[in-house]
Amino acid sequence: MIRIPRSVRVALAGATAVATIAAGGSVLLATSASAANPGVATRLRIQPIYPTDNIASAGTCMIYRLMPTDDFGQDATDSGTVVITLQESPNTGSQDLDFCLTPSPAPDGLSGVKVDHGTYTNSPQPTGPTGGTSQSYCAGESITPPAANTCSQSTNNPDTASNDTLSPTNPAPGTNTNPSGKDSVNDVGYTNAVPNRRFVEFGVVGLTPGSGGTIDACIDRNSNGNCTSGTGVQDVQAATVAVSFTAGGQPDSSAAYNAVTTITSDRTSYQAVQSPNTPAPIDLSLVNSSSDTVFGVIPNYRVQSGPNLSSTIRSCPRSNDFGESVCNYLGAQPGTDTLLVWVNHSGGAATAGPDPGEPTQTITVTTYAQPAAAATAKTIDLTPNTPTSTTATQPKVFTATVLDATGAPVQGAQVTFSESGPGQISGGTSPDGLSSSKVVGTGPDGRASITITTVPGEAGSETVTASISATDTQCATTGGTCSDSTTNTVGGGPSPTPTPSSTKSPTPTPTGSGTRRALSLRTSTPDIQPTNTGVLDVTGQPNATVELRCYTRPSSAYGTARGPQALSSTGSWQFQITPGANTRCYVRYTGDEASASNSVVINVHTTLSLSAYRDGVRKYHFQGTNLPRRSGQLITLYRWSRRDNNGYCDPQIAAGDYSATSSDPNCVAVRTATATTNASNVWRIDRSFTGSGQFVFQVRTSQNLTNGAGVSNARLTIIH
Repeated sequence: MIRIPRSVRVALAGATAVATIAAGGSVLLATSASAANPGVATRLRIQPIYPTDNIASAGTCMIYRLMPTDDFGQDATDSGTVVITLQESPNTGSQDLDFCLTPSPAPDGLSGVKVDHGTYTNSPQPTGPTGGTSQSYCAGESITPPAANTCSQSTNNPDTASNDTLSPTNPAPGTNTNPSGKDSVNDVGYTNAVPNRRFVEFGVVGLTPGSGGTIDACIDRNSNGNCTSGTGVQDVQAATVAVSFTAGGQPDSSAAYNAVTTITSDRTSYQAVQSPNTPAPIDLSLVNSSSDTVFGVIPNYRVQSGPNLSSTIRSCPRSNDFGESVCNYLGAQPGTDTLLVWVNHSGGAATAGPDPGEPTQTITVTTYAQPAAAATAKTIDLTPNTPTSTTATQPKVFTATVLDATGAPVQGAQVTFSESGPGQISGGTSPDGLSSSKVVGTGPDGRASITITTVPGEAGSETVTASISATDTQCATTGGTCSDSTTNTVGGGPSPTPTPSSTKSPTPTPTGSGTRRALSLRTSTPDIQPTNTGVLDVTGQPNATVELRCYTRPSSAYGTARGPQALSSTGSWQFQITPGANTRCYVRYTGDEASASNSVVINVHTTLSLSAYRDGVRKYHFQGTNLPRRSGQLITLYRWSRRDNNGYCDPQIAAGDYSATSSDPNCVAVRTATATTNASNVWRIDRSFTGSGQFVFQVRTSQNLTNGAGVSNARLTIIH
């Protein structure tokens, strides 16, 4: 597996590249029109933050962001006003779709300008459901915003279930009915400056399970308060997002309580300490039958067995917008207690225990009088366990628990966390831009935690490891578990750059009689250098003609790179291109955009050369070039040396590994110096060394606007 530094470790769904493909010398694309006006928003994306599948339990405030970008997929640096419209679907008398105030912080810890209000057109009195006047309301935590003004709106008239209309028995509906089922905002601005942070955040909540609605948004370029198209100034419109709702209801309602079918906990056993007072944090998640979290429900628990056995019913905190409730438990008597947790259906008062059909969870908590000393550390346990997964851009917490031989928590043990693969440890160190590490001391409960962060598009398998000292603990002297690892699969987050509008299944499947087979495209050369050939294999309808459509950054507009080309009698063909930079392609039947296949990316890595010669006593001159030729590119010189004695080692880097990862964990790359390429694309470093010996040197460069990371040949040099 090729390992790429974090700055490049994104699924290069639209990785930047030069505007020509060199096979046959043909020009591939024209430069995007926005190149003359860089940074201006020309695209708008509605990005789900929580949950990421646009489906939530009724009553949960779904978190969305409007992401303005330029034609290159980069953050927009201009400013403008956005319009957001929520439309109920179907528009029934029982449904209500509202703006809600998103909780802080969001799952990724970021925050921008928040939409804190909404507007709608009510039913006039008493003439009928047409016409009406504009009403405004302040967004609340869920459906039915607060009665008092909590935002800048002059009025606060929350709408009811929206399709209340006139009837013979109801000639004068209230002013807060919303017969169109539409809520909007048209006065929220975005800007690249703080505190906007390049996005607008808003919440959407629905009342009725089994139905949903749509979200539309645009940058209001013509300042008419609507998302319109036609002649004149064009609004920048985002693709419509459909939302739907599963079992749930308004927080604290019977519908919300009845929706909970499962209670899960982050662990099945916990530790607590009496002195210093350290309760066990029992992290519960309440979910419905569709595996969606449920907002606004209070779980109950009692001690079933153990030294603190009791029939007393205790309550945990109300579940938050993420369905999470954290109960803190500390036994009055040391020992292991078994706790039974449940949710009462119908929202009624706690009974003596769970009734039939009510969800339960059993956990154990061991309370210790005091924590053990760091030197007694014998075992370490890292959670969550293998396998686990993370959606790109969503942070994930990993916790290590250190115990002594008796199972008591160890305080003050130094836990070394490390990770390799996509993602990085928040606040950690990463000398090579690939792996990262951080040392955290355990608290009285024997626990130490880190947070793994990821960026849009990162994907792959990450290994997270937690270790305790193998020299001055019981783990080292008498045996134990000195380290524990978890495999974390990262993926599924938003693409960092635009993708083609049509992304058919990558597996071609026969269709009905008289129709064509679906097209599929794959590449056996996802990582190449500028002089290498990229191979693209097509499968589809035998003998049909196809076109290969590609773009190379900085453009994001597709053009025909090859074709029309007839597929073989077996429905296959192989295109070959020689791009100078990262390139994305798809294939379609000639002239038929609706038949577009999946798209694939060929990452074109910078080629670097390295030579060296001696200028004097321990004085050396290193130099080389880059391809594509580019002045001002940062080049970093590394010396490979042994971790234990700083002496010679051979990294034995695998062919095609653009991250230059040594197969020997004791052989590490030490940054020695940096330089930039000049106008002739030559870099030079003059270096004086304080000691003698032989070392392997190598230079690297990180990704830039057009190419992936590059690594040079490894050069053995004798310093004397």
